[in-house]
Amino acid sequence: MSPAGRDDDLSLFKGLILGLSGSFVFGFASLVAFFWVAAHYQIDYVPSIVMLSIIGFWQGYGFLTHKPAIRKLYVAAGIILMATSMVISILLALSAHTAQFQKFSPVLWNYLISLFSR
Repeated sequence: MSPAGRDDDLSLFKGLILGLSGSFVFGFASLVAFFWVAAHYQIDYVPSIVMLSIIGFWQGYGFLTHKPAIRKLYVAAGIILMATSMVISILLALSAHTAQFQKFSPVLWNYLISLFSR
């Protein structure tokens, strides 16, 4: 029997998933309850949902052990989603401080404007 298949490990894993899910729900509930809160309150729930998504991706990868073609597509889709998330986060951060960005890096700002206006 593999170490991951033991009852103690399985109950510990389920407890971890339950704890992270609860952490996410309670952190996100504060954001939903008060719609005017600042974005810095996301730090309360984002780590939990990131950990849950990593565990979920890992579980999906393990589930596709006997299907190598689908497993490769699964990994490619995961990488594409991660890269898209990073690009969107960077663009949102830049758009939040456009005046400062235009002032301190006008060449890069003009390049980005021309890149996304096509």
